[in-house]
Amino acid sequence: MPTFIDFPTEVEIYLTKLDKDAAALWGMMTAQHAVEHLLLILSVSTGKYGSKIAIETPLEKLPKYKASLMGDYPFPQDFKAPILPKDATLPLVYDSLGVAKIELLKGIDAFFAYYQENPQAIHTHPVFGDCHFEEWKRFHSKHFTHHFAQFGLL
Repeated sequence: MPTFIDFPTEVEIYLTKLDKDAAALWGMMTAQHAVEHLLLILSVSTGKYGSKIAIETPLEKLPKYKASLMGDYPFPQDFKAPILPKDATLPLVYDSLGVAKIELLKGIDAFFAYYQENPQAIHTHPVFGDCHFEEWKRFHSKHFTHHFAQFGLL
């Protein structure tokens, strides 16, 4: 049975181990790209992009995908998020990995504050469809695990 990091309590532990020169074991992201990517999806989970996020999964497959999200299945190494460019990384937003890490921790705090104030909120994930707090929390646990493993931190 796979183990996923405890989101959010273990995030900072792994972030401190992530070096700007760490080489990815797969994919084309740098360490800073991965951190900024995690922050971007945190923003999606709190509705920052509103109705701009479309469900890319065929509707008949959503129940199976949602079950896999809530199950013990890790994200595959070669998974490519449908909202990301196919053969490129997004431009970096922050001046350094250190600043991106600080912003990611702030984003985690904002995630929990948002759902504390909006416990019934539901926001769309492009693969898993409409998700509530517990589903987003499970997603983030798996997603952070996936990217921390990408850089050999697990």
